[in-house]
Amino acid sequence: MTMLVERLDLPAVLPRARSRRDTETDTVQFAQAALAAAKQEGLRLAVRARYVALAVIACLLPIINPAWDQLYYVVLLGLFALIGWAQVRVGRVGVSRPELALLFCDLLLLTFIAVVPNPFSSAHWPVAMQYHLGNFIYFFVLLAGATLAYSWRTVITVGTWTSALWIIGIVWVWWQPDRAPELTARIAAAIGGDQRLFQLISPNSIVFGDRIQEIVVFMIVAVILAVAVRRGNDLLIRHAAVERERGNLARYFSYHPTWWRNCPRTTNH
Repeated sequence: MTMLVERLDLPAVLPRARSRRDTETDTVQFAQAALAAAKQEGLRLAVRARYVALAVIACLLPIINPAWDQLYYVVLLGLFALIGWAQVRVGRVGVSRPELALLFCDLLLLTFIAVVPNPFSSAHWPVAMQYHLGNFIYFFVLLAGATLAYSWRTVITVGTWTSALWIIGIVWVWWQPDRAPELTARIAAAIGGDQRLFQLISPNSIVFGDRIQEIVVFMIVAVILAVAVRRGNDLLIRHAAVERERGNLARYFSYHPTWWRNCPRTTNH
């Protein structure tokens, strides 16, 4: 037992263990700092991309539907810009309730725009016609922006929240009365007994199959992007660890400029 203790040389082992723990702690802190810097840079990039996308959409709306009631959507686009500005202000690494709340506000506002008809519009068609306009594609813009700044868990959360809000919107629209029953009746009479065609073109039809397809495809894309975000974060952490070790070696060699003189040399005969 005495020989074993002597071989362990505890006074020499303990400092090395402490030094190893300190090095690991420094590496973790360095990686967290790198993640924080990447998060802030990603947020700024995501907000710039948001501003560009909002400007493009604001210019596109009057071209698609040249009417004064489109100003309603332009004002709502300003709310998206305000939410993006707030996300940069409260953004930080880790779980942040204000950030999650702002993300949810993004999705809730977009769901409201896609499902609820424009109150200033002169058209009084059935509420279900909102689903025939193809507005779900704009959710992919928010999902793509989330991959620039947030963790893979948050990307999955965005996909889950979007699916839940879209389902709630479907249920709400399903309960709404038909605002134009005479139009629905004329379309049904013109089509005859082709129920599938009637479900596709009827202004009072939600087209449940298409809505389910939108949710499934959106979740598939969210999962794929989440995997890509996780791989990117892992690579960032590994790179940070390598840079930290490289910095430690550089400091060591700078403190020992004559270390090479004490290295053993081999003589070739």
